[in-house]
Amino acid sequence: RKCFYTTPIKALSNQKYSDLVARHGADKVGLLTGDTAVNGHAPVVVMTTEVLRNMLYASSPALYGLVLAGAHFAPQLWLLLAAFFLWGIASHAFGAVQDVAADREAGIASIATVIGARATVRFAVVAYLVAGVLLLFTAWPGPLAAILALPYALNCAPYWRIPDAAAASANRAWRRFLVLNYLTGFLVTLLLIWFVLGSR
Repeated sequence: RKCFYTTPIKALSNQKYSDLVARHGADKVGLLTGDTAVNGHAPVVVMTTEVLRNMLYASSPALYGLVLAGAHFAPQLWLLLAAFFLWGIASHAFGAVQDVAADREAGIASIATVIGARATVRFAVVAYLVAGVLLLFTAWPGPLAAILALPYALNCAPYWRIPDAAAASANRAWRRFLVLNYLTGFLVTLLLIWFVLGSR
């Protein structure tokens, strides 16, 4: 049997993970956030709702749905999937920057605690840009979606030189990221509707 305990933000997941480890032991409790995986096979796993959503709706169902639909895995589809995964990886990585101090204090490893805030921001910017470039080589309207990667890269770019000691200041960009996600989701939905209606 397995139990998932979800929280809306990473800081709460980290706190609940620490509480449950103290009560039940490290071998019985795991933690999954956008950038951290600790003992994911434990009977109790604490995770952010974003991770649960991704488990249910993002990568696995996308591939499964394509297989069920009988999709032909042509190079353009591989480019689209690679862009999708890079975009998600960049988002998770940048989300870890603001929590460098808290994660280190809690003994939680994340991309940002391992390679540092500055390197993580640089990785996120490059991953967003590469995702955008990959979309340029997909079928129409994929190249339009490539433009949507730019605001994400620009949102992260001011933190290009951020030291670990100031990593918490990246929270301002993370809040803008959440707004960008809503707007981008709306625009991608419109692009997909346009594509479907145009292909009839």
